[in-house]
Amino acid sequence: MMLHSTVEKTVDVSAGGSLSLVLSETELSTITNLTIRGTIDARDFKTIRDNMDHLNSLDISAVMIEGYSGTSGTNEAGLITYPANTIPEYAFYNSNRNNGKIGLSTITLPSSVTAIGDFSFCGCRGLTSITIPSSVLSIGNSAFQYCSKLASLTFRPVSNISIIGDYAFDSCCGLTGVLSIPSSVASIGVAAFQYCSNLTSLTFEMPSRINAIENSAFESCSGLTGALTIPASVKTIGKYAFYGCSHFTLVANSSLGASLGGGVSFKCNNLISLDSYPTHPTNITSSANVYRNVDNSFLKASSSAISTPAEQSGDLLYLEESPYFTLSFSRTTVAASSNSIAVVDVKSNITWTAVSDKPWLTVSQGATGNGTLTLTASANPSIITRAATVTVSGPGVTSQTIKVTQAGLIQVAISSPSVTLSKVYDGNNSVVVSPGVLSGVAEADGTDIGLVATGTYDNAKVGTGKTITVKY
Repeated sequence: MMLHSTVEKTVDVSAGGSLSLVLSETELSTITNLTIRGTIDARDFKTIRDNMDHLNSLDISAVMIEGYSGTSGTNEAGLITYPANTIPEYAFYNSNRNNGKIGLSTITLPSSVTAIGDFSFCGCRGLTSITIPSSVLSIGNSAFQYCSKLASLTFRPVSNISIIGDYAFDSCCGLTGVLSIPSSVASIGVAAFQYCSNLTSLTFEMPSRINAIENSAFESCSGLTGALTIPASVKTIGKYAFYGCSHFTLVANSSLGASLGGGVSFKCNNLISLDSYPTHPTNITSSANVYRNVDNSFLKASSSAISTPAEQSGDLLYLEESPYFTLSFSRTTVAASSNSIAVVDVKSNITWTAVSDKPWLTVSQGATGNGTLTLTASANPSIITRAATVTVSGPGVTSQTIKVTQAGLIQVAISSPSVTLSKVYDGNNSVVVSPGVLSGVAEADGTDIGLVATGTYDNAKVGTGKTITVKY
């Protein structure tokens, strides 16, 4: 084996496509550690990929990546448009030669990059670590596929990544330890982490936006152990998403409304819990073999939320209904008057109870299963609103609360009423009244206050000096 001495170089590139002009042929063929500052585009990535055979370390943290449209970029297919601020597709993978830049072991990306293109690092079998800047929104298809020595994958804090593409980290068998999926990720593509067999733990940062875990996403990640919690935001779990993950003790534990593809938990021999609720039912009616080879498992699911025909249940031994309850609302307002009420609908399969933390608000008795909860308030003697909290509890579930606000009394004042002072005979004792000025406090629910004033003379005779009575 021929050993090459370390040759370091820092270059400033003023315009995209000019790296080959800045470096001599000798430098291109001997540099091992390269730092680039300035502006580059897809043509410069091609220069690095195809002409720098001994490059081991690349630092492009201080560059801006310009857009480029032409035939001299990294994709050998012809005229291609390459977006700005993107690691270009095929940046370090030559599709004509069908190989990646195997000598590249480290690369530092710019903080301005927003996307990592398809096949950009595919086959870079010497790459040992990668840190994804927080500015990156997507990792393309097969971006790091077959990077077999990649041992460390780090997402910068406050990550904005939304999409991890198909086969993005497929066969990165060098990845070890904990893989933490950032909360910003919305979808994990087909076979994205397939055959990452040395990962030991998988977590989702919360609150998670993940809604799709596609087919074979974590297939044959045989080293995964411990508890895996799938967030409630997940709507789709594809076929064979966890095929061959034989050391999981928990595949799903959430109120997810997911559609499960066949083989989701195929060969997950230690699967012990899958919680599903009628409010977010799990659909497996078109998914064969979902539970096949789930040996000696004890699955929990609401009987109204999941179905398990024989061809789907496979080796499933037990199915038990999960305890749950839901409330129709968690906040409400009642009037200031006595016996003002609010009625809460409760959906449940357990015995539940409710308790108020304030004596002025009483609650009806609990129940078993579905029912209603009536909240009754006594009169509020003050013009100030007041609040109470009702806690609803049951065995095996997390307690939920209802915040109740009661309006204060209405307080009004009337000033300067005026009436007609003389009487013209018209056959009755009525008198025209102008009510004056009304001011005060309305109820908290915004109810309008109406004012009607009526007046009468003490007698119907024509003249002045009458006694006038005004009523509101």
